[in-house]
Amino acid sequence: MTSNFFKVGAVVAAGPALGRYAKEGDLGVVESVGDALISVYFGGGRPPVICQPCAVTPAVPPGIATPAGACPVPEDEVVEIKTKRPYYSARVLARWVSWDHEGSDYDIVAYRIVPQQLSLPGVESDPHGTPQHAPGAKLDAGKLRAGLVLGGFARALREVSAVGTYGADKYTPNGWLQVPNGVERYTDAMHRHLLSEASGEACDPDTEILHAAHAAWNALARLDLMIRKSEEK
Repeated sequence: MTSNFFKVGAVVAAGPALGRYAKEGDLGVVESVGDALISVYFGGGRPPVICQPCAVTPAVPPGIATPAGACPVPEDEVVEIKTKRPYYSARVLARWVSWDHEGSDYDIVAYRIVPQQLSLPGVESDPHGTPQHAPGAKLDAGKLRAGLVLGGFARALREVSAVGTYGADKYTPNGWLQVPNGVERYTDAMHRHLLSEASGEACDPDTEILHAAHAAWNALARLDLMIRKSEEK
């Protein structure tokens, strides 16, 4: 058997020779074909396995459902499918797909496993490909990493917090939410502090807090008001 026996996208089953890289019988998809070696992706977030063609055997042809219509890959894998309908393709969880062939335009004619590091809108996944119910799984792939802001800007946020505390003491806590024409007025306030800073004045004379911190607070206030307004639509 030569590597040319396999084509990119072919579905293969792992043989015993792969040992710790894949369990015997695991299904994978050929990602690349060389003169003597092939690269096979077995899903689950594992890196592709580079092996000799004799280490795997042909399995379910790409996109051809089994007679019983059984899913040919693990149900928690993300697959990209193509159907008979021209130009129709989708990226979905394998368990959401009907693998039966019914003679319709939506019969699957080709598919491939998509590494779970590639996020699927609306589907939570582990960034390392760990199955949802496996020990150590955490479905936070693609989610916001708030620690990058809280940790990376800790000093700046401390100064902005000082501005917020001063304002709450001078007026009322969160009273800025009720200020008429808030976006326009906090934009002007931000610009005033930036102008003062550009004129060579580092700190606001009333608060003794950096103008930059005041500008940042006003920027956050106007941003929050803009977001709230968009959410009302």
